[in-house]
Amino acid sequence: MNFKGSCSRNRYSSPKPFPCDKCDRAYKNKSSLTRHQIVECGKLPQFICRTCNKGFKQKGNFQRHNSKIHGHIFLLGS
Repeated sequence: MNFKGSCSRNRYSSPKPFPCDKCDRAYKNKSSLTRHQIVECGKLPQFICRTCNKGFKQKGNFQRHNSKIHGHIFLLGS
């Protein structure tokens, strides 16, 4: 087993003691739960991929998707 594989596995299997009271998500720390409740929980996606129609609630996730999946490059400020 390599180091990267063991770290990745721990990220998904470690305890998440901060559940959201509005949905089924849970988080490792209070700040992640707070961010989720402010930015994501119960909100519709604001960023829609024009290529595949997948929706995103955060601009950074939308840009990462377009770059990795579709090879689109975003210029700073766009």
